[in-house]
Amino acid sequence: MKMIIMCLVMMICSLHSYGGRIVYTEEQKRIMEMDDQVALAKIAKSNKDERTRFMALRRLEDQVFLMEIATNNEDENERIRYEAAQRLNDQALLEEFAKNFKDKHARQRAVCSLTNKVVLLEIAQNDNEAWIRFEAIRKLGDNELLAKFAKDKKNDDGGARLHAAWQLEDLATIAEIAKNDENPHVRRHAIEILKSLFLKSAKNDSNAGVRFHAIRAYAYGDKKRLMDFAWDTKNGIWRVNAALALKDQPLLAHLAKNAKDEDVRWEAVMFLDDQALLEKIAEYDKDNSVRKNARWRLEKLRNPRPLGVD
Repeated sequence: MKMIIMCLVMMICSLHSYGGRIVYTEEQKRIMEMDDQVALAKIAKSNKDERTRFMALRRLEDQVFLMEIATNNEDENERIRYEAAQRLNDQALLEEFAKNFKDKHARQRAVCSLTNKVVLLEIAQNDNEAWIRFEAIRKLGDNELLAKFAKDKKNDDGGARLHAAWQLEDLATIAEIAKNDENPHVRRHAIEILKSLFLKSAKNDSNAGVRFHAIRAYAYGDKKRLMDFAWDTKNGIWRVNAALALKDQPLLAHLAKNAKDEDVRWEAVMFLDDQALLEKIAEYDKDNSVRKNARWRLEKLRNPRPLGVD
């Protein structure tokens, strides 16, 4: 019996695809060329095949027909009704769908298109799906409401609370989620967010040591990520610090010689070990502070102080 069912499934699938390509029925091919709004509306309303209905609906432009499809409560296919409503861009209909549709994906898409803040607030407070509540709050732009959402553990559905905390850059809540969420994918995502926010908060720090430790913490144990920073980022100071974390003296030398920004050259020189290059920079760099820093670095390399002596 199982074998018969499997064969039937394969036969049905073969009607729609071949060799990874989509295969259209003759009716669907005709729809792609059809402009007759009456004929398209008839197909969109009553065809038994959902895909065929969608194809007709997406060629339908007549607003009266679209309204009829969107408001047809007898049609059990909410996705078809929502697609029609979206093409109308009718806020009253979108409000009805966002509040009353059973299909959560259709509700969420409707919320994304809503502009009425009163309705969005109602959805943010009452919808039974965390992601839809989050989307409504995001649309409202209400950080106080977003903070309440982020801290309420009933919103743990699929990482919705994490995304709210991320939008607020709420490190304490993200750390709590990273530690305690039941879903390992959400915990891992929370850790990545913490790293990126930590990097963001530290990247403009005036202290080179803070910047260095920030990037090392962000890319801890991930040489590829450090290499991406070292060679791909447009921020020269970050390239220096990535080179430090990688212990990449050739990159430091390249930056010390060629960086257009004197601050980047100055920073690279401070950690460079190539004494011959330092001598050239100390004599020829066009910026006095870089030349001075090169002389300081040479002195430090040639006359290292005993441990514990300032």
